Amino acid sequence: MRVQTILCSALMLGSLSAQSTITVTNTEEFLNAIGSNKTIVLKEGTYNLSDFEDKGSSQVTWLDDYDGKQPKISEVSNLKLTGKGNVRILVKPRYTWVFILESCKNVSMENITFGHTEGGYCSGGVIDLEYCENIKMTNCKLFGSGTYGIQMNYCRNVEVTGCDVYKCTYGLLILNYSKYIQFTKTRFRETGEFDLISIEDCDTVNFKSCVFEKNTAGAYFFVIDNNYGYEYEIAAQSTGITINTCTFRDNDVTQFSNDFRPKLMLGDNRFERNTFPKPLPTPTRAEKKNSYDY
Repeated sequence: MRVQTILCSALMLGSLSAQSTITVTNTEEFLNAIGSNKTIVLKEGTYNLSDFEDKGSSQVTWLDDYDGKQPKISEVSNLKLTGKGNVRILVKPRYTWVFILESCKNVSMENITFGHTEGGYCSGGVIDLEYCENIKMTNCKLFGSGTYGIQMNYCRNVEVTGCDVYKCTYGLLILNYSKYIQFTKTRFRETGEFDLISIEDCDTVNFKSCVFEKNTAGAYFFVIDNNYGYEYEIAAQSTGITINTCTFRDNDVTQFSNDFRPKLMLGDNRFERNTFPKPLPTPTRAEKKNSYDY
């Protein structure tokens, strides 16, 4: 047993020693540093990725899209990005995503602002996660960038805590085919034109102690498993979508959701000065048991 403990301790020390820390002060240094088993500390300043197109480490590729190129980080694991002071990561093209992670694991981003130098329409948002696992965003700001603040496709175990998503042109979130997604104490504001939060075929998506304010949409706040009339498509089956201890205030939105139960479960939330009808909380098991079935 003692030998096993010593071996485990040695393995942990080896893993920790493999994690290198790099401090960067400009965009080129940042792009060159991106890779696995690294902690990258970004000194205060603006990092315009578009100033160094086609540059960076072997994990960074550049994709052509309409009015410019967008960076994509692929197959990186155990990467931590930490901003010191006011750190802004930007791109110039209006129709590209600011930051794309594809097939990445164990990546955390904290104290960083992501956005475009100028907002656009039709395509391109802020953070795009594709086939990623164990992703954490803490105290980050995602602003005014094209379409949506965050998009996830085929992701697992994503935590967004203490972040601010604001002034996007189309909506806030697109979540597709993902599971175990948690938004905590995050602010979603001053955004909208279409459905604000779209969830399709997801399992266990939680919003806890978040604030949604001053958003605008001519459709739904939350749209869940909506195939938009394409009857030949197999209906998606999201489960475990919960909203609890959240605040909705001053939102100009037509309807709260297209599908309340059993997919969407509402806890103790606060609704103030919204244009949509106030939704009722989901009954507890005890309330269901004591209710009369007419």
